[in-house]
Amino acid sequence: MVPEPLHIDPPDDTGAVTFGRYRYQARLMVMYCVACALGRNVRSVVAEHIEDIAVEGDGHWTFIQIKTRDPGLGQWRLVEVLPPGKGLKSLYRAFQVVRGTDSRFELHLEGEVKRDDLLAELLEPFGPRSAELRLKIAERLEIEEAECAVFLDRLCVREMPSRGLITQYNLALMGELAPGRTAATIRAIHEGLVEEISRAMEADEIGDGWPTHVIAPHLTPDSLAARVAAKRLTPERIEPLCTLLKTTADSQLLRSDDVEAHDPSDLVRKLTAGGADAGLISTAITLRSNAVRAEIEFMSKNLVGDDAKLDDVKTRLLLAHAPLPGIWRGQPNSAAQIFQSLKTELQTNAEAIDRHWVFGRDPALLLGELCELSDQCKAGWS
Repeated sequence: MVPEPLHIDPPDDTGAVTFGRYRYQARLMVMYCVACALGRNVRSVVAEHIEDIAVEGDGHWTFIQIKTRDPGLGQWRLVEVLPPGKGLKSLYRAFQVVRGTDSRFELHLEGEVKRDDLLAELLEPFGPRSAELRLKIAERLEIEEAECAVFLDRLCVREMPSRGLITQYNLALMGELAPGRTAATIRAIHEGLVEEISRAMEADEIGDGWPTHVIAPHLTPDSLAARVAAKRLTPERIEPLCTLLKTTADSQLLRSDDVEAHDPSDLVRKLTAGGADAGLISTAITLRSNAVRAEIEFMSKNLVGDDAKLDDVKTRLLLAHAPLPGIWRGQPNSAAQIFQSLKTELQTNAEAIDRHWVFGRDPALLLGELCELSDQCKAGWS
């Protein structure tokens, strides 16, 4: 007998706000789909209602509820994810439906959780849950405290990048997987995935008891099989969109006699033109990757964003770089000379360049950010 069905009412807002949230939620699914295409512990991804995702792992399922909000409302608190009609209620219903399976439950929140609120306890997967937290959630879900404890043991909360940052976040992660691809190529792959995810989200809803139909196809009536298939994003469906991610490897990228064949980034092209060897190129790619991650982390900590501080450090980095190509122009190893000069400058003047601690005044991260600016055609190496 199938337990009480899960039913989630779609959002009642309309227009541009709804579309923005819809696209945001599709973009949150991108990296699960990339992992699925690359065979990295994700077997399929299912999008039912606009806020509901199921991710099939190796022998387990993760059910995800997504909640968005206006950044001006500030940090999330427990009271804002409790019933009526909030994220934890929906996840508990999913828990009831699939409790006999190896399943996990995640509440993905756009923005940050208030650190001195009880909700912060749920940021730690499988971490300790206080009696106060169990009691408050049990009361609002109208369940026994012991039942609530079992649910909370399988539940966690995740803070997600804001709508303004999610695309940049995805592109940076995808760029790390395929450092030899141009920014335009990575963006094209990303947008192709978003469109395919959107098609799955727009397909006819599976309906009542959808978690059961997703994880136990043998219980699914034939009349629903096509709906389930339309909602499920499998490797066969996603891999063709990710071919260029799968065929790139650093070892291939760094062969100086084969750079053009592997569609290198502008950073690699410029370093190669400046006479950089494979070791320097490899170092630059790693530094750039670390800097991009640090930039995303900095911006994610500010719900409204802090572009002025980031722009300030970028401007100062470009000023530090500006005279160097002229000094070393024409030299066979200009890239190495510019790289070393920048390294010395940043070790000496990190405090003045990174006035707002965007990169923690770390010379290596600052040099990596200069590499990122080079990839954006704002700095050269010859």
